[in-house]
Amino acid sequence: MNLIQRLWKFISDQGIESADSIMVHARIRTLNRTAAIVIGMLLFYALINVFQGEVFIASSQLVLLIMVIVAIAINHFGMYHTALIFFMATLNLSILSQCWLLGAPSGNHYYFLLAALFPILATDRKDIISGLFILSGGLFIFTLVYLFEFTNPMFYVSYGSIFRIGNIIAVIVLLYLGLQHFKIQSVTYQQWMKEKSMAVQLQSNELEGQRDQLLELNEELKQQNDKIQQHRMRLEKSFWDIQMLSEIGKNITSKLSIPEIIDAIYEDLSLVMSVEVFILGIWDRRQEHLQVTELHRGIEKRYDNYTRDEEETFGVFAFNKMQHYVLNDFEVEAPEHNPAWRPMGEKLPAAAIYVPLMVNEEPFGMLSVSSPEKNVYSDHHLNILQNLAVFITNALENARIYSQLEVQKSEIERQNKDITDSITYASRIQKAVLDSSESILSQFEDAFIFYQPRDIVSGDFYWFHRREHRRYVVVADCTGHGVAGAFLTIMGVDFLNEIVIADPEHKQPHQILEELNDKFLWMTYRQANKSITDGMDVAVLVFDEEEQQVEFAGAKNNMWYVRDEEIHQVRGNHFSIGRGGPDLHTQFTSVTIPCQAGDRFYLLSDGFQDQFGGPRYKKYLRKKLRNFILSISHLPMAEQKIQVAQELFRWMGENPQTDDILVVGLEP
Repeated sequence: MNLIQRLWKFISDQGIESADSIMVHARIRTLNRTAAIVIGMLLFYALINVFQGEVFIASSQLVLLIMVIVAIAINHFGMYHTALIFFMATLNLSILSQCWLLGAPSGNHYYFLLAALFPILATDRKDIISGLFILSGGLFIFTLVYLFEFTNPMFYVSYGSIFRIGNIIAVIVLLYLGLQHFKIQSVTYQQWMKEKSMAVQLQSNELEGQRDQLLELNEELKQQNDKIQQHRMRLEKSFWDIQMLSEIGKNITSKLSIPEIIDAIYEDLSLVMSVEVFILGIWDRRQEHLQVTELHRGIEKRYDNYTRDEEETFGVFAFNKMQHYVLNDFEVEAPEHNPAWRPMGEKLPAAAIYVPLMVNEEPFGMLSVSSPEKNVYSDHHLNILQNLAVFITNALENARIYSQLEVQKSEIERQNKDITDSITYASRIQKAVLDSSESILSQFEDAFIFYQPRDIVSGDFYWFHRREHRRYVVVADCTGHGVAGAFLTIMGVDFLNEIVIADPEHKQPHQILEELNDKFLWMTYRQANKSITDGMDVAVLVFDEEEQQVEFAGAKNNMWYVRDEEIHQVRGNHFSIGRGGPDLHTQFTSVTIPCQAGDRFYLLSDGFQDQFGGPRYKKYLRKKLRNFILSISHLPMAEQKIQVAQELFRWMGENPQTDDILVVGLEP
């Protein structure tokens, strides 16, 4: 018996945790118990059918039994309404299946059974549920006895009678469960109403006490709200003042001349206070007087100077005291503060404010506003002027510095123009010293000179001379660039003229470099500064037309030549012109190369290969330049010059030129 009770309780409690009220709790239990009775009935019918040998009918009833168990499982997961719908659908399915298996009369019994179950499971109206129970139960018994010819099972026992007895027992049990459900609903509802009434009464008492407290709190909140409103208004006014002062300060400090500053101050102050006359005094320390500007109604300006001794003027008195004054009855209050004051001018102001200006706690000046009406100024207006005094002082100081910078800028521009003119003149001298490119190009089968100084004047230069069957070509890169490099180029050209042109004897390239080095060292070390390290990298190339050969020597400079679509490099010595002491004779080496038709020779400074640029901002480098020269060597020399220029500017992009650049291409 205990096992049956535990099983009954287990089935009844499925889904109880999801109930949010006692009534829902009772309805879930009723559904579970009804489903349990139906399971028992179906199991009972299935056993009878098995006993009678009706295995197919028994199997269908077991399927329906499983579906009812599924309804209980759905209820277990808290889905009561889904379980109810599934359960009722299962009952309808069982009725239809029994009508088909047992015949319509036997199957119709279930419709009346369903009519008895539905009010129990689906109705919340406690006033009609009892009547529905009686009506549905009576209708079921009446139809069972009279419409379907019920036979007394005591005198005639058959399969149908047993089936009907089971139905009657099931209806009696279901009606009992329904009445218990009704009683539970009624009792729990009355208990719930009683508890609810007590809770409402308790809450009413609490609310009554809270109402008095709320009235007191409301009065306190009203008082606090008034204070908050007043504080908010003060904050809004302060915020507006700060915003207004910030805008005025920005406007004043944006001006760079004192007249513009005075006009801006007057216009801005006129928007926030009564201003007929605005006075600004700036202390001149060198002249030791107060430079005063008066602006009347924003139109007329007057200028004057006052010493510290002229205290009969109230503005001078206020400046000496470095104090602020608010005079709302000027004629009465002025002599009270300053006994030395005397009426001056055509018309006295009725009210005025004086505020000192200071920089690093040192007197800087004084500002004043005045009005033809008395009692128009308050501490609020004084506070505005005191806050603006900081902006005004900064603006005046900036204007003074800007004026000095303008003077210095003009002087620097004048000096820069003089320097630029001098450099331009030096450039003319340098161009006059250097041979023209046209005169050189005309001496070769084909040639080009790409000459790109970094500045107006250059530290790179080229030199040419022809003597009988020999043509001398020199490319040099002097230390530095600009003016310093230009002076070295003039010296280098002068020395080459002495070595090659003035001396009728033919000199090989290495001899030219050695004499050039000696002259350069003698010139530099005769100066007072013995640590001068100026020098130049030089390439000397001599074309001998009779011998059909070229001679080359280099001072830290190389030569390239292209033959049979290959580029060759002839290295010079690894030291420059001008390195070493005056007593050290440096020896250079010449290299002789036989000429062939189509040979092309290239001399250049290191400016191109050292140029920064490209996507990663790095040097062009010698290897890349050599490959580029080889790639264009088949072109005419004029086209090669264009290609060199385009490659340089492409590599540079927006970057500045690093050094002077010189590239010379020659075809003998």
